[in-house]
Amino acid sequence: MTASNEVESLWERLEQVEAERGALAAHVERLTRYSKEARLCLDHARVFISTRQKMHECGREAHDECLACLTQSLEDTPATSLARRDARVKAEALEALSQQLSLNAENARENHYHWSADAMQDASDEALQEAAKCRQQAEGGGDE
Repeated sequence: MTASNEVESLWERLEQVEAERGALAAHVERLTRYSKEARLCLDHARVFISTRQKMHECGREAHDECLACLTQSLEDTPATSLARRDARVKAEALEALSQQLSLNAENARENHYHWSADAMQDASDEALQEAAKCRQQAEGGGDE
């Protein structure tokens, strides 16, 4: 193996390790959020269950929410967490772009550049629609 092949192989391995690290970091971030949510749910369930019968039903709902949260966290994989994080980040960027395009469209309209304003507003609307799709993926409702 030549030195250049070794360097290329090392770069490929570095890229693979960085991708795995990113996936694991996203997964830990997601599990941390789930565990905080689960703890809150358990706290609410404990309070509700310890009170009268009417409140018992509320406690049961909180318990069920907690169980669903924990189940979801156990079913997630690092790759899924990374895909969801990436979708969330993409959605945030698209929402910021949409907002900026809307502001630019307003400015263009005020300066009587109506055609440009319309085009920018159309682009803003499309960015917002794409952001909504990304949000859905980030929440686990779309393809990942």
